[in-house]
Order: sequence, then structure tokens, then C-alpha cells
Amino acid sequence: MQTAMTLPQPILISKYKAATYRNGKQEVGTAQPGTIETTITWWRIKLKVFYFACIILKKPGLVWKTFRIMLNLRNNVWGGDLKKIYKIDGKYYFNQYTPGWPSKAYDKLIKSELHRHADPVNVAEKLSFVFLAITRKCPMRCEHCFEWDNLNQKESFTKDDLFKVVDMYQQEGVLQFHFSGGEPMVRFKELLPLVQYASKKSECWVLTSGFNFTVENARLLKQAGCKGVVVSIDHYIPELHNLFRGNANAFELATTAIAAARQVDLVTSISVCATKHFIDGGHLRPYMDFAKQLGVQFVQVLEPRQVGHYEGKEVMLDEKHIAQLELVFTTINHSPVYKKYPKDKEAAIFYALALNATADPADKSFRNQRKAGEILTGLYPNEPNHPGIAHYIIHNYDYPELAQQALPAARAYAAIAPASAHAQHMPSHIFTRLGLWIESIK
Repeated sequence: MQTAMTLPQPILISKYKAATYRNGKQEVGTAQPGTIETTITWWRIKLKVFYFACIILKKPGLVWKTFRIMLNLRNNVWGGDLKKIYKIDGKYYFNQYTPGWPSKAYDKLIKSELHRHADPVNVAEKLSFVFLAITRKCPMRCEHCFEWDNLNQKESFTKDDLFKVVDMYQQEGVLQFHFSGGEPMVRFKELLPLVQYASKKSECWVLTSGFNFTVENARLLKQAGCKGVVVSIDHYIPELHNLFRGNANAFELATTAIAAARQVDLVTSISVCATKHFIDGGHLRPYMDFAKQLGVQFVQVLEPRQVGHYEGKEVMLDEKHIAQLELVFTTINHSPVYKKYPKDKEAAIFYALALNATADPADKSFRNQRKAGEILTGLYPNEPNHPGIAHYIIHNYDYPELAQQALPAARAYAAIAPASAHAQHMPSHIFTRLGLWIESIK
């Protein structure tokens, strides 16, 4: 069944203003190697995997079969042959849940996966990373908090308990610890030795709202062996993030933490809870642009669940929302225009136009139009007066099944170019599709 996606009036052109970062180190340096270094690095990694396969599996047929399985699995997980990679502190990262390469942790992961895929019946899958919530304390009151009823209650673990938990999981072969909470930086004095202890055998990350994440504390974490930090930012508009987090200073704390993490060369990621309202509002693409401005390496998108403060609420994403998430994921990671011209909005606009122009008229799923529309509506909130974007949105969604998504652009276009007769005519395409006869006559 076809489902029409709804695009409300973009919030950026009404009450709130998006935050921008264009000064100092925040504008440059996401530590992305050049094309040649990236290509060589990926080949070195693949050769290392093949070398381990030869040493461990020995039989040529099994070596080749298992090697191909692992390459195909990677392509399936990432929707293609992912080329993006970042170099931080001498190691390469292509996601935040795989240890940096080269490292002993990465080698252990590859060896474990080779054993498992070569003999999936007899070799059990092992945990490679765990989230360890070290505290219930938190200065935030987040809309999606799964610990809502337990916040700021008595701690579950003493300092000694936490060390025992780390020992237990390391005995099981865990290669990464992601220390969370609550807010783990509340227990910073205990977190620091815990990271120092765990990092001897595993890679360590900290998940934070930004509270207490100063440059000095970031430096101490780095010295203790921490590799990366994930900072929660649930909107690129400061007021909306603060509202979501229940704290008037949440946005400032989060962005300050990102700057601190980058200053000491921690791998840096931001995390967003993608609610229905967030996705329907066309905020996915502007959020990715915001991530580029911050200079982070990765963006983590969380799906809301009916637990904690969301228990009993209709927060689960629909199929149309999942489809939009997958489309943005594929576009950002694999679209040629975003590989070659990541900051060129005009190139993105013409890429969307080309998608619409080459759409198959017999395709009633409107695959090309949906993909082009995601690009255009992602650009529109930051460029509400760009005549090309509004014009192409109208053309792109000029179908009864899709017209609702062009309504904001249609209502704005005539005012964008009042001297153009064609601009005065174009909105009627959408008004007519939707039966808005009075607006069409005007």
C-alpha cells in the first residue's frame, strides 16, 4: 500500500533558528584521509583479513568462501561498499562499534568473526561491545529516557562492582565498553580509573549529554585510554534540543563537549533520537549538515522505544519513517554527489533534478521522486528563499500520491519570485492535486 509522507511547514523559517558553527577548529578537520590514503587503507585491511583467514582456516576453499562471506556481510550491513573512513590518533575508524585499525582489539574481532562464519553451527557468536550504565544520576530530564522512573535513585553498582563487571565481560571477550548512565560524567572520579583499567584489554567510549565534559576532563579521559565520545544532541535548533532534554543549558553543554573532545583528538560522534515528529518535519538532512559543521566523524540515529518515559506512548516509527531513515543513510554514505561535493548545495539540487528527470513513468512507487524529494526537502529549511529548491520540490511531488509533501513550498514559492509569471503559476500544480481550489484561483 502506498503511504504519502507528510511534510509540515519547516520549523526553521518560523519560530526558531538553527545553530551554525563556522569558527576555528570546528569548521575543519574531520580527520578524513584523502582518496589515495583511503583506498590503500581499505586494501590493507582486506589483505589483513585474508591473511588471518589463511592462517586460521588453512583450507583454500574455506578461506575464500569465508572471506567472501565477510565482505558481503559488510556490504549488506552498510548498504554497499562503504568507503568513508576517519583517521584519529594514528588509527582508522569507519564506525563507532568496530575497534580502530590497526589494533589488537580489531585483530581479535576479525579472528573471532572468521571462526564464527567458517563454522556457524558449532561456533557461538560473541559479544564484541557492551553498554555499561555506571550511574542512575543525571542532570537532564530527557523526553525519551528509559531510566525515567529510576533517575537519581541509589546507585546499583559500587566502584568495586564496576571493576568486577568489566572483568566478567573481558573474560567473555568483549572488545569495547561504552560507558553510559544516567550521565556517566557525574561519577567522573570513578569513571577515570575504570576507563584506565578497562582500556588495557578493551576499547573505551563515553556516552554523555555534555555535562562536566570540559577540555581538562576530556584530556584526562584521553590519557586514561578512552578512544571516543558519543554526545547526545537531539536537534540542531538549540531551543528544541533543550526542550527535549529538559535542561535550558543542554545544547551549550553538548556543543562545548564536542569541541573539547575534538581538541584532544577523541573520536567524536553525535547521537539523535529520531522521533516521528523529527522525521516528518524534514529534519534528517539539516541535522546531517549540522553534524558536518560540528566536525564530528559519526552520527548515531536511535529509534524511540516504548520504555521508560515513553512507556505506553505511540512513539514507534512507522514503515514510512524507517524508509526515510534508510534513504538518508544510503544517500549520505553512498551517493556520488555527497562523496565528491559534500558541501555543494547546488550540486545536490541538480542531482535531485536529474533523479526526477530520469524517473520511470511506470514506477508507481515513485522511487526516484522520493529520493530526490528527500534531498530537496532536506535543503529547503536552510534555504527557504532559494527559488530553484521550491520550484523543483513542486515538480518532484506533482502527483496526487505525493502532492501533500510539496504544500509548504507551493505556498511559499509565489512570494519568493513575485516578478516571475511562472513562479505565480507553479503553486497551482499542488493546489489542484489537493483540491485547494480557492488557493489555486488566488
